Amino acid sequence: MMNRNFRFLVTILSIFTASFAFIGGDCTTDSENPPIAGGVGAPANLTLTIDANPGGSSFAIISWDASTNESDDNFRGYRISTYQLDSTNAVDTLLSSDQVSKTTRIHTVSDVQRNVRYRTYVVAELNDGSRSDSVATPVYGGIFYNNNGSIDEYMASGPAESGYGWDVFTGAGTQYAYTAGNAANIDIHLRDDNGQLTFYSPNIQSPGTKTTLFRLIGTGDDAFDQTELEEPDQTSIAVNDDEVYLIRTDEGNYIKIWISQISDVGSPAYSNVRFEYKVQPIQGLRVLKHNP
Repeated sequence: MMNRNFRFLVTILSIFTASFAFIGGDCTTDSENPPIAGGVGAPANLTLTIDANPGGSSFAIISWDASTNESDDNFRGYRISTYQLDSTNAVDTLLSSDQVSKTTRIHTVSDVQRNVRYRTYVVAELNDGSRSDSVATPVYGGIFYNNNGSIDEYMASGPAESGYGWDVFTGAGTQYAYTAGNAANIDIHLRDDNGQLTFYSPNIQSPGTKTTLFRLIGTGDDAFDQTELEEPDQTSIAVNDDEVYLIRTDEGNYIKIWISQISDVGSPAYSNVRFEYKVQPIQGLRVLKHNP
């Protein structure tokens, strides 16, 4: 597969109801919401997607359906206000407040930082200053996106490196030999399970090491961008070409993996699996999964 830019993460809660989170799961509004003025229809079906270029910066794309007042002569448009939140998801700082025309139903929040929490509100406005109730995104934050993941099928001896782990502070993933000395760094382990390549939680093969949970999302582009995600709940999962998985690390971070290539390498031959991945560095941030 060719490398692409893919939207991460993340609508929420339509069931995640976007009125995420790859953000993060709480879709209530705050006391700092824009003021309510009755009689103005609020925008509907707010969605949030977190996108990033491989190795590049992260940004948020917010879209919505029209207010019921959009066709009125005195309809001015929509106001989009983005706030930085504190660690409890309470509003801290207003970062931007932008007015867009009545025909615009999409807005980009540029340069979304990793390890920072955000929420964006959208209201409909009339020319006399009246506003609808606000509709809020889930809490979200920037993600890392890389396309260079690589892991080998386990071999008792030889050059294969069947462990892989992430540094969520940098978004970098690293391939490791599956040894006790590397145990603290390994989040997933790849083995051949009776002819089927399988990702394992490290603690399954090596008790006392990390516990990682997996869930199959689907296949291809659409699955890599899927946002209504169930919680990972398996400690092992079959690995197949083009499949996309959501994992939850032992530390509580959510990562998406998209298998891009499975090939035989080495002598004697063993399987090498290449994949792209997206990392949410904020622990427990529910922008990548369905809120149960």
